[in-house]
Amino acid sequence: MKKKTAHIISHTHWDREWYLNSKYTNEWLIPFFDNLFKMFEKEPKYIFVLDGQMAMVEDYFEELDKHNYNVNEHKRKIRKYVKQNRLFIGPYYLQPDWQLLSDESLVRNLMYGILAAKDLGGAMKVGWMLDNFGQISQTSQIHDQCKLEGLYVWRGVEMDPNDVQSEFYWRSPDGTSIPAMYLLDSYRNVMRLAEYNDIMKDRVYDEVKKLAPFATTSHVLLMNGYDQEMVPDDIQPYISNGKMDTDEYIIIQSNPEKYISDVMSENPKLNILNGALYSGRFISVFPGVMSARMYLKLQNDQQQKALEKRVEPLSTLVWALGGEYEKTQIKEAWKTLLKNHPHDSICGVSIDDVHTDMENRSRVVNQLTQSLTEQKLKELCSLINTSKCKDEEVKLIFNPSLQARSENIAFENGSYYVKNIPALGYKIVEGSDTPDGKLVVDGLKVSNDQIEVAFNSNGSFNILYKKSGKLFMNQGIIDDRADTGDEYNYSYPDKDVTISSENCKANIVVVEQSASKVVVRTDLVMNLPESDTDKHTARSTVMRNLPVVSYITIEVDSPIIKCKTALRNTVKDHIMRVLFASGVETEFANAGSPFDVVKRPITIEDYDESSIPEDVKKVIIGAREAKPNTIFLNREFVDLTDDKDGLAVFSKGLPE
Repeated sequence: MKKKTAHIISHTHWDREWYLNSKYTNEWLIPFFDNLFKMFEKEPKYIFVLDGQMAMVEDYFEELDKHNYNVNEHKRKIRKYVKQNRLFIGPYYLQPDWQLLSDESLVRNLMYGILAAKDLGGAMKVGWMLDNFGQISQTSQIHDQCKLEGLYVWRGVEMDPNDVQSEFYWRSPDGTSIPAMYLLDSYRNVMRLAEYNDIMKDRVYDEVKKLAPFATTSHVLLMNGYDQEMVPDDIQPYISNGKMDTDEYIIIQSNPEKYISDVMSENPKLNILNGALYSGRFISVFPGVMSARMYLKLQNDQQQKALEKRVEPLSTLVWALGGEYEKTQIKEAWKTLLKNHPHDSICGVSIDDVHTDMENRSRVVNQLTQSLTEQKLKELCSLINTSKCKDEEVKLIFNPSLQARSENIAFENGSYYVKNIPALGYKIVEGSDTPDGKLVVDGLKVSNDQIEVAFNSNGSFNILYKKSGKLFMNQGIIDDRADTGDEYNYSYPDKDVTISSENCKANIVVVEQSASKVVVRTDLVMNLPESDTDKHTARSTVMRNLPVVSYITIEVDSPIIKCKTALRNTVKDHIMRVLFASGVETEFANAGSPFDVVKRPITIEDYDESSIPEDVKKVIIGAREAKPNTIFLNREFVDLTDDKDGLAVFSKGLPE
């Protein structure tokens, strides 16, 4: 029988921000790297992984500079150990939450991480997804296109409890499959071995025995590290030269590239997992983070769009016409924004100081994007001949998207309907264009050639889609219920009371009307419990008014109803949802995700905990979700359809 080889991978998981902000965690970097370099000098075969991210290295250099150390000298040290395959850096710039970010943000994270690592000897050739809260469907394709040979993953994975493997192929929707090493019992299963060297052997052998039944080869993965570990674990004296080997086991210190290579060299028969991995059955994925501190998600969405939809396209147009592409400023804006993207940051689960720092970064990025946008628009305007225009003040509209558009545009001296603005082009506006169709207002009914919107007394509205005759009733009802959970999880109390705007009386008025656009304002007040009570088991009987104002826009040639809602949050411990009843009979929902549209069942079967064997229960020791997730990502939209009728809801920065 072939011996089992236990690969011990020493590492640190470096949360740049979480229970402290980066101002404090960065102060630990100089002593951490001093300890790491001492370990490398003491143990010539020592190997270490820097959490798959380059930001901690950049932060280290900044701390060195702040304290007047020779930064280049320390860069040379890192480069030396990287080239010796003893220190593994990258491939990411930061450890992001992969679900809550735009497609481009994920690519930039890898791009900047690989570039930064290249200057210091090269990036690790595998992905390192130790603790992010769930995985998107295109993860494998993204890693493969960055020439990464596999990845390590923990949260979100679910398998048949009777066929659990510690390795699998992860397949993206395009068919790309790469090997994934599943951290079945976490990224810290043999942390601090040398610190407790009297039981070190027993711990190692015990872990190998627990994990070996799930291994598809003779290789078993042991993870020797934890969060913000300041002193690398001094394991070499106890395992070098076969000191811990037995007739059954070979114990080595290894690295992520070697482990995947050794596993795959035995040509294992691996199960295939497809698409998004977002199950909390074996380890929590914290679905509640989708809506924790929503203001952070909205700010991030605005700045991602500012960079992707305005700054970059306009800068590219200027460059194509002979101008400057502000590469340095754009990169600085991106890297500043990326520092808001680690999972504990953008998910909204850190201390208040962390999220205050995030808001400050968002303000910096906003200033940069506004300045760059204005600068590039001025440069483009200077290239346009307006000598034949009738107006003294010429109005120009630019379309930085890749498709032609017709839009209602507001200038200082009025609004205009502008048709067929060219893709990546512009149009001189001298008056409103004539719409193809007509807008008709009849009391509380507004219609164009495609839809009719009728407002109900409670502020909701009905949509008639004229082409099919389908009527979508009572859109926009607000549902409020208690939330006694925390930043990570929504949790209902023992005695909940659900309150709806269905019985409210709304004030409804047309506040803007033209040939191309009608805006209707609805005002209503919901009477809600002021908080939870009785040790978070019920809702308070003390009620407070919570005002809600919505602006509903219907445009002349569009089947889309635009909604903008503002509220004054006067109560605590609650969750508000806006309901859009599709009336469509279907088993599946389709929702946007980075580089994909994910199809999910609407009805999700409950777990059968009794089906999990005892040997599996022994290794899935972290906190788990007791029930299947019913909260999922929608990136930009969610849609229900029966292939005849359908209703889609488009969102701006609201991912839940």
